[in-house]
Order: sequence, then structure tokens, then C-alpha cells
Amino acid sequence: MVTIYETDRLFQLIRNKNQSKQLSGKSFTFNKNTQQIEITNKVDDYKGRKEEINILPRLVNKYNNKQKFETHLQAYIIQNINRNTNKSLDNCLIPRNTKLEWIGNEVSCGVGMQRIDILLSFNKDTHNRILVPIELKAVEAELSVISQIQRYIDWIEQYYLPNRPSSV
Repeated sequence: MVTIYETDRLFQLIRNKNQSKQLSGKSFTFNKNTQQIEITNKVDDYKGRKEEINILPRLVNKYNNKQKFETHLQAYIIQNINRNTNKSLDNCLIPRNTKLEWIGNEVSCGVGMQRIDILLSFNKDTHNRILVPIELKAVEAELSVISQIQRYIDWIEQYYLPNRPSSV
């Protein structure tokens, strides 16, 4: 998982590497001799699976058979959030008058590297963002889940926000 501010930093490193010279092309490579990013004509075609994967039938099957389904639910949310494929999902997870900025999946946080199942970041306006940590459970949430979510919020406040000054 690469956070927004890490992405910004990576883009800045790339810009610095080429003295902010903009490259226009479709394929790029890094020349170890010149230490520059260059345009290349070599294109490697992706040969893996290209068809869309519909996770919903598997998710429903797991749920109906009382099997663990958190991973499938997580995949379904990541695949469908903000795509107008499931209005109730969007209405439940997307705050009003915001724009989805970033989706984090299995976001490692804190000592012991616990993972937030899903972390969503929304732009509210130029300087304000809303962060939504999501912990998925296949059973009714117990009181211990509240402390787990609180640890995630503490991590967001102590680590994520200070490293992303424009986040509020």
C-alpha cells in the first residue's frame, strides 16, 4: 500500500531525477548509466488474466454457506466503491459532497503492523479530507472491535495526518 503523501513524494523524486523535464510517451525506462528516466519503444504486453472478475456470486455463496467471507467482502468493496454499481454501498460509505481520493487495502499501521481492512480518503474541499477506516467482521461486532477501531484512529492521528499536512 502506498499512501497519498508517499505517492506525492515518489512523483517529486521522479521529477527531480529528470530536472522536472516532462516526458511524453507511453513507455519509459530508467537508464542506469545516465541516471535518467527515458522514453523507450520497448513495450511488454500484459499476458495475464484480462477479463473482469465478478466477486459477488462467490461472496453470496460464502455468506449463504456460513463460511468466512470477509476477504470476499473486502474485494467486493474495493472493486465497486464509487463506481455506481451498488448505490447502497456508495450511500453507506461515501460522505456527501466529497470526492474519493484514495483507497487503501490492508493498510499496515502501528506496532505489530495490524492492518486496517480498508481505508478510504475523500476530498471534502481543497484543504479538508475525510478518512474512513473500515474493519470487516463476518459476525456481529463485539466491544473489542471498538478498541480496535480506536487504535486505527489513533494511528491515523499520530502517523498519517502529520505526514500529510493537507489532511484534516
